[in-house]
Amino acid sequence: MRIALEDLGLEWIAMVYTGTRRYPIGEAVEAVPLAALAERGSLFSALVV
Repeated sequence: MRIALEDLGLEWIAMVYTGTRRYPIGEAVEAVPLAALAERGSLFSALVV
């Protein structure tokens, strides 16, 4: 993941999975439940207007 962050110039990575809990995996990498994609603002809260 660190290589993807650096090569693509990303600020963070969200790894979407089928579980129910959101938690950090490492620096700038977070596990996000699939259901969070359906909730307005839960994944990209800083980008939602």
